Amino acid sequence: AGKISETSINSFLERTWLNEPIRRNYNNQLFAVVPLELIKPAIKHFLAELNRWKNEPGYIPDLILATDSLTLKIEALLRYMCDKLSISTFKLRDDDLVMERNLDEILASLEHEKYNTNFQEDDRRFIKFVLSEKAGENLRNRVAHGLMDSFEYSFDKIILVFTIIMRLTKYRFQTGNND
Repeated sequence: AGKISETSINSFLERTWLNEPIRRNYNNQLFAVVPLELIKPAIKHFLAELNRWKNEPGYIPDLILATDSLTLKIEALLRYMCDKLSISTFKLRDDDLVMERNLDEILASLEHEKYNTNFQEDDRRFIKFVLSEKAGENLRNRVAHGLMDSFEYSFDKIILVFTIIMRLTKYRFQTGNND
């Protein structure tokens, strides 16, 4: 029906928190990072493949690049979300070494019942099922560790990933230290 286009998707995403700058300090230099900049190229590629599939009979869309990129970028979006909620995405090990929390730890820290985050439990479970549950798709681990063969990249997987991103856009944040 022509309702899903690069223009319509970008227009929608630009009105969400994904397009709001987050201030970061790197080596005593302040930077404003915009989460949308991380996912825009992969979404552009995905939508171009969909368009080509629609317009060229017999064309098989190449979903590998968009699936890999967007799957891994969801973790980055969740980290940005934690940043907006003042939730640390790092932890201190017993040997005083600081390391990043893994995806499951980040999802656990977003649990509303325990931490009053207003993150919907259905979203949290859905993300966990798609990205990290062994009984689910386990996409994040399969992509990150090279455990998917080309024939396993299917339309349903990229739609699951795209759905997660769209579900994350519904959240709103109060302006605070991170703007």
